[in-house]
Amino acid sequence: MLFIDPAFLTFEIVNTKWFVFSEHRYGAWFTQSFPMIGSWLGLSLKGILMLYSASFYLLYSAVMWIVGNRWRQYGLATLLFCYNILLVSDVFFWPNNEVHQGIAWLILWIGYFRKLSHRGDTISILEHGFLVALLCCCISSHLLVLIPLGFLWAYLMIADGRLAKLRELSTEWCYSILIGLLAYIKYSISRSTYYDKQKLSNLDTISLSSISDTFQNGHAETVSSLLIQDYQLFIVLGLMSIIGLMYSRRWLLLTLTSISSLVYCYLILLTFPDAFDRSLLFYMESEWMCLSLIVVSPLLLTLVYKVKHQSIALGVLLLVMGSGYMAIQDSNQLFTHRLDKLTSLTEAIHQQSGTKTLLRNQDHDSGWIMQWGLPIESLILSNLEGYAEQVSFKLYAGDTIPTLDSSIFLTPFKEIPIAQLNSNYFTLDSVSTYQLLEVD
Repeated sequence: MLFIDPAFLTFEIVNTKWFVFSEHRYGAWFTQSFPMIGSWLGLSLKGILMLYSASFYLLYSAVMWIVGNRWRQYGLATLLFCYNILLVSDVFFWPNNEVHQGIAWLILWIGYFRKLSHRGDTISILEHGFLVALLCCCISSHLLVLIPLGFLWAYLMIADGRLAKLRELSTEWCYSILIGLLAYIKYSISRSTYYDKQKLSNLDTISLSSISDTFQNGHAETVSSLLIQDYQLFIVLGLMSIIGLMYSRRWLLLTLTSISSLVYCYLILLTFPDAFDRSLLFYMESEWMCLSLIVVSPLLLTLVYKVKHQSIALGVLLLVMGSGYMAIQDSNQLFTHRLDKLTSLTEAIHQQSGTKTLLRNQDHDSGWIMQWGLPIESLILSNLEGYAEQVSFKLYAGDTIPTLDSSIFLTPFKEIPIAQLNSNYFTLDSVSTYQLLEVD
């Protein structure tokens, strides 16, 4: 939780005692409720961080339990499980990503819709209201969720045999129109925000002539290498899905899965065209995880029920679990090293009686993966360590100290008055100014 966004969001929620929805991603309300309520109750910062961390696993576990155990839709529940582990290594330590929360809302929404539609009775107004609320949570969470949403909606319409009688299914038509409307609203909002607008700018270059170049860009080369080196199981399960659909002659499902996968790959490669190294692996994995949902859907939603010996299906799940566990354990070393470095620097500054501190970037620029969150991470860590004079440090590239008022705190993105901090958790020195320290 002391890695960029989770620490930053905790800091913001504790200070404002309210939600902090970046880029209008309102689907994060459930997980953000935990640290917010913790701050209302006056819990310790350690307790708030533990609540926030637990909220993510509670959301995914609750959705899997409801969809699988209560609604008996084991394929959808297992699909969420595979999504959270199949293309996962470094991203495991970046738990707050709204894409994952949007996928959880997606599985819950589509599971609830199938439960109601298979019941045979008329769906009540209250049930429709809950369906619309879940759909809004899903789509508002992240723009990236739209592709797996559209894919799963169409896939299950075909797999459940509802496509042939679509003219009679007014409910399906209404929700299809609602999905399109909400998707358009989400896209329009994203085009007007600071962060998403930059990411979406490359979509303006979409053309038939760019397809070949896009699939050969630097990002494509990096991902191809990772698939061969680290994600072999993803390839195996994808081939099993394709071969299974071909063997069972489900040509329409095969076409839908293939086209959806290619479109998703194209859009990600177009949005992020450059090659990347280990420092961005956590971020790029979050972008690619939705592809695993698309690729393994045929295996879990259609083909697994044709397996005569269910032990084979169980074996596949155990294989996914084992592969994911090993990948996460390997990443654990990287993030443990980062935490150790953060702890040692914060302690060294504290021993030198430092509080608001600037460190030369060239002396400490390696091993952070990303460093923009360090002012908040060090502040939170010094609270956890019980320092009476809390520490916040920021890496600085200049040779001279910038002129700052002593009452100012440098957050990752702006300067704020120390008086605005929640004094129950954060007690920074407001008398002295930032100082440039030499720390080994």
